[in-house]
Formats: sequence, C-alpha cells, structure tokens
Amino acid sequence: MEDLVSKLTPIFERTRPIPVFNHGVRRAGNSVRYDINLDESGEQLNEPLHAIADAVRTVVLPMHVHHDDFLAPNVQDYRFGAHLTLAGFDLDVDPRLTDEVHEYIDGLPITAPASFSLRWFSLFEFQADWAGEWWRAMTSRHLHSWEVSE
Repeated sequence: MEDLVSKLTPIFERTRPIPVFNHGVRRAGNSVRYDINLDESGEQLNEPLHAIADAVRTVVLPMHVHHDDFLAPNVQDYRFGAHLTLAGFDLDVDPRLTDEVHEYIDGLPITAPASFSLRWFSLFEFQADWAGEWWRAMTSRHLHSWEVSE
C-alpha cells in the first residue's frame, strides 16, 4: 500500500482543484448515475479530470492482476467515464428492482448542483473472493486521501 501511495502522491502534488460539471442523471445498463464526465459545454470530455484518470491508470497498470469479470474490467480495457453512482452494479447483478429504483430516482425532489470543485482524491482497498460472487461479501477500507489546493 505504501508503495502505491508513494507512486500516486506526485500526481496529486501537481494537481489543482478541477471544476466538475453535472450533466444530469443518465442510465448505463441498469445503473443510474450523475454524468460528470464532460466539460461545462457538455460537448467535450472534462480534460483535466481525464488527465488525472490517465495518470493514475499509468501508475496502476503495471501492478494490475488480470481477471475475468464482466462487472470489473481489467485496467488495460477500462475506459474512464466520470460519474457519481446513485444505483450501481447491484441492478446489473439482480435487475428485478430496476424499474422501481429508476422511478424513485426520477421522482426525487432534489436539484443537484450544476458544478463543484474536485479537491479530494481517495484510495480504497477492496477485498473479496474475486473468483465468485464478490459483490456479496466485498469489503473496503480507506487507505489514503489527497487534498489538492490552488
């Protein structure tokens, strides 16, 4: 863990707060997410956010252990898409409540902020039986956070 933190720290030391723009609720498969992947115009990728993701990917890729799981793509195959999950892979695993969850989220009387400043990045460790139904017993543990500033 210390090795990964030390390799990631230089990325966040040179990072400044990133403006993030919320383009509303989107569906991906059965999951429901706030789309924060694009710039303010909604036409282009949020380049500073994607640059951070690319830098982290470069550090993590040599440590990645190849696996075969449709819910968790291998690092070399994954294409970053920034989002805040409201209802996630649980609905892909068991879609019985998909319509109900989507209807509930659509009816929430909440106006999410149109934008915010991304200042915190956190590293979590996940443990599970990756050869089985890992989502049933997966645990997570916070390892480190970086706050970026002007």
